[in-house]
Amino acid sequence: MTKEEFFERFQYDINRDKVGDSDSGSVYKAYDTQSYRFVALKITKINAGNQHENGNNDNESDNTYILPTHPNIAGYEFIYVFEQPTGLFEFAIMPFYQLGNLKQLLEKFNLKPEDKASIGIQVLDGIEFLHQHGIVHKNLKPENILIDIENSVDGTVYTAKISDSSTQSRNSSSRYSQYQSPEQLRNRDLTPNTDLWSWAVICYKLLTGNDLFETNSQKGEIGIMMSILDEDITPKLEKLPYTWKVALYETLKRDANQRVQTAKEIKNIILNTPAMSEYGSYQPATDADDYIAEEEEELEV
Repeated sequence: MTKEEFFERFQYDINRDKVGDSDSGSVYKAYDTQSYRFVALKITKINAGNQHENGNNDNESDNTYILPTHPNIAGYEFIYVFEQPTGLFEFAIMPFYQLGNLKQLLEKFNLKPEDKASIGIQVLDGIEFLHQHGIVHKNLKPENILIDIENSVDGTVYTAKISDSSTQSRNSSSRYSQYQSPEQLRNRDLTPNTDLWSWAVICYKLLTGNDLFETNSQKGEIGIMMSILDEDITPKLEKLPYTWKVALYETLKRDANQRVQTAKEIKNIILNTPAMSEYGSYQPATDADDYIAEEEEELEV
């Protein structure tokens, strides 16, 4: 498809139709004049050496484009690179999801507990699929989880779809995110279970409506970083329903070697843990996290 054919088919207004920004580009709502539907168009500037403007050396869109389809992955339908007056740009087309992302969904709707649990497990399924294909996302957060909706006589069904996966070896963002793992903040090599830490922080937000790691404008990004590395999150996790409490305890271990290693392990915990009282007690058998160690030291004193 030539540049002229692309812009004739996918029509949008750069000032009116912008719906958001991803870490690698801007997203617009465009109209596909051939299939008569709205689509999402992500535009990313590519600098010299095939490097995206945000500093990533990899092509994030390509990683999803080459994968088989999966219900919990937001795959791209077309990817083209065109020369524009201001440089070289990548244009990626994917379905447009009217509800937007998980962050927007949580801001607009009060979800039922079963819908929250379903979304959490769906995201886990998407993570497992990416890992099976050698992709570690490294930037999971509610903004990168798109939400599709289907209304039927049986009720509303939400489908979570992970977007913006990448293959950079370490976190390349210049800003700290409350969903980043401790090893990302320390700029260490990452393994797949860095995504599982992010998943757990997302699930806490999904289940409670609150941020697990909070900060204020005075502390800023450094405050987020220190909370992730040092805050005792045990009292917050104790308020979760028992099954999710167990799953998040095992996933939010600051030592990646002690943390649960695969999405399948987490699903086994969720599916096989007895649904005890919301206030049931759970104590990990082994935990190398700093906050557990600090509690034990206080007891010894």
